[in-house]
Amino acid sequence: MGALPRWVSAFSIPLSQVVREINKTNDNLAACNLLLSLAPASALPGQERQGAKSRVQAWLISQGLIAGDIHVDLRSGQSREERGKPRAMVQLLERVSGVMTPA
Repeated sequence: MGALPRWVSAFSIPLSQVVREINKTNDNLAACNLLLSLAPASALPGQERQGAKSRVQAWLISQGLIAGDIHVDLRSGQSREERGKPRAMVQLLERVSGVMTPA
């Protein structure tokens, strides 16, 4: 493998640490940039936001949630359009953690 250009990083901290830091500091700009980074590479300029939202929704559905249970928007965390049903949040956390709560 040849030398990488200076502006390319070959190493990154784990995503879990990035998310933890974003949550700890309540950094809405970083959260927005993280979500925009999920946009498909094929997204046309100006369509990154919708591409990222669609990708997040597809992942939520792949985790067993019903479409619309959790709605993510790429604005500040205080957007009235961001919402999630408590049942869906519990289901998602159980799914990704591998821990099930008693019925």
